Amino acid sequence: MGDGSQAGYRVAEVLYGQDVTVVGRTDDVTGTVTVEQGRLTAASVTVDMTTVTTDSSDRDDHFLSFLRTGQFPPRPSS
Repeated sequence: MGDGSQAGYRVAEVLYGQDVTVVGRTDDVTGTVTVEQGRLTAASVTVDMTTVTTDSSDRDDHFLSFLRTGQFPPRPSS
């Protein structure tokens, strides 16, 4: 992937009775894509989900727990 690549999520949440949009992102993205005649024909993308962060470390801890990143650690890049 090129410099500046990001992966993330966006989710609507109700926090203390207020509707908020939560955004989590990471720059820890690697991979390759193949484009032939202007069409994506193959892709392999790896995202280190342990590095996804939001504006709240408590939310990040819950996110990592939900994904069980301790049980499923990142695979080394090939």
